[in-house]
Amino acid sequence: MRGVVSREGAALSETESLAILGGADYGVLATVNALGQPSVIALNHVMLDRRTLVFHCKLEGEKIDNIRQNPAVSFFVLGQEQVHPAAFETSYTSVVAHGSARLVTDEAERRQSLEALVARFVGDFVPEAKKADCVEKGAPVTAIIKMTIEHLTGKTRPAPAEK
Repeated sequence: MRGVVSREGAALSETESLAILGGADYGVLATVNALGQPSVIALNHVMLDRRTLVFHCKLEGEKIDNIRQNPAVSFFVLGQEQVHPAAFETSYTSVVAHGSARLVTDEAERRQSLEALVARFVGDFVPEAKKADCVEKGAPVTAIIKMTIEHLTGKTRPAPAEK
C-alpha cells in the first residue's frame, strides 16, 4: 500500500515532510518510459506551494518523452543522513512525493516558474538585473515541468542511542 511507513514511529508529519522537501537542493524524479520501465534523474526543484513542485531541464529528453506519454511521477529527497559504523546503522530523513507531472506551455507560467527557480537558488547573491537577464535568456531553451503532489510520505530513522 502506497505511503504506509512500516516501522513504528518512523513516519514524519506532513508539515515535517514538506519542510524537508522544500529545503532540499535537489532530488530524484522517477518517470516511466513507453516500455513501462522506470527512469530516474536528479533535478533541482522549487516548491511553489504545498502541492506543487517545479523543475527545469532541456527542451527534449527522456524525462520529457516519458511525462508526455505517462504523467505519473515520484520525486525523492534525502533530508539528512549519517552512517553510524559502530552501530551498523544509518540515521536519515527522507520524503517521497507521488503525483502527476505536466510540461508548462503557457509563457507567463513558464517565466514565473523560472523566476521562482532563480530566486530559490540564486537569492540575494546576484543583482536583480542579472537574474532577470538569466530568465530572459533561459526561457527559450528551458523546459519547465510542474508536478502536482497527490501523496506525500516522510520517514525518519534517528541516530542510534550511544552505548
